[in-house]
Amino acid sequence: MSTEVSSGSNDGPGFHHHIQDAVHMIWNNQCSEAEEILFPYKEIHPRYALEYANKYLVQTLMNSTNESREVLLELYKVADSLASAAKYSEPMFDFDVENDGDGTGMSMCLPSKAERKISKKSFNGRRKAAEKAGQSFVDNWKLECDVIYADALLMRSVCQLMMNSYFKGGVNLRRTWGLYHKLIQVVEADRTNQIPNELKMCVKYGTGAFYAFLALVPANLMRLLNVIGFISDKELGEQYLTEVFESDGVRSPFAALVLCTLYLFLPTGLGRVEETLAKAKRILDAMNQKYEHNTYFYGYSNFYHRKRGETAEALMAIQLAETNAERAGLVPILIRYLHADTLFMDLRFEEARDRYAALLDHLAKTKESFAYTGQVVLSLAACFVMLGDDAQAIQWLKKVAPCITPGRRMMPTLQSLHPAS
Repeated sequence: MSTEVSSGSNDGPGFHHHIQDAVHMIWNNQCSEAEEILFPYKEIHPRYALEYANKYLVQTLMNSTNESREVLLELYKVADSLASAAKYSEPMFDFDVENDGDGTGMSMCLPSKAERKISKKSFNGRRKAAEKAGQSFVDNWKLECDVIYADALLMRSVCQLMMNSYFKGGVNLRRTWGLYHKLIQVVEADRTNQIPNELKMCVKYGTGAFYAFLALVPANLMRLLNVIGFISDKELGEQYLTEVFESDGVRSPFAALVLCTLYLFLPTGLGRVEETLAKAKRILDAMNQKYEHNTYFYGYSNFYHRKRGETAEALMAIQLAETNAERAGLVPILIRYLHADTLFMDLRFEEARDRYAALLDHLAKTKESFAYTGQVVLSLAACFVMLGDDAQAIQWLKKVAPCITPGRRMMPTLQSLHPAS
């Protein structure tokens, strides 16, 4: 009878000291506090490097600028490089549950190239010995490093695709899917709970997002993707993501955001609309209660109310999203754009015009390359049309084409942080 051998303990919380606290702070717009936790180790520890990159992602998604994506590419590159370097070494930062982070029991150094070679040889020896004895072999630290690498590579792929680097982004996305596909098999094979639940949730998040979004790819394209190894399963993807959301772990907010993207944007006009909106509302209510100072879930609440034609509630939600971001010292360009859009929907054309114009003035001063500048210009022209100023409308319409980011389709949605961003 096969047994399972683990080189890492599954006792205790099963995750790094303070990481979950930092993640919750990030989503509650307490980024300065999260920075204090993550910054000291972001160049040493792969998990801290990944969550530091995620902190920057959450801070800058509301801007949607190419400048922020360039920084993100570098931050995620640091995380995947650290994960590759450390995965055969001893676990880093092996905090004792009683220890409040005074440094006891932690490894602070990355192994040298020679040490990595020796560690890999030793690891493979232990693995082969376990397999020869009919045992499955689980090394939680290596598994965590593999998950970190996959998570970082996924976000690098998304950034590359959004910056129109389609070949690099596509190749890396294919590599990422291969990693998650192997990782989920390891997780599903764990019958004796040797793998910490938090780590399982990280794997299910990445795999679930792939399954869910690939199921929405047109059939002709999906046949081609199947040939190169991609698999679609919307129901299983939604099941994984819901499990992650309900786990209240480090990937719960990300899973919530991806689920809301599925429920509020992708199936528009298809399926059981009321049932889908009810699913979104359950998540949004929970996340807005948990993170009362958040920006993104109030932003998604704006879309929820817009779909129901509840413009007063939609305005209240987007105002909260904007206020929370500004209170944290952020400049939420995308949220300001959505605020103007909601005013337009409420037929408050003068207020919408002023907000679109203020946003364009800000972009002109900062020289930021906002992904939706062309749409802002088009919306401003529409305001002038509705206000009866056709001459101004024509002038602004002439400015639309030069403002459209190459490869960017005209669709005003709040971007999420996963494979379908």
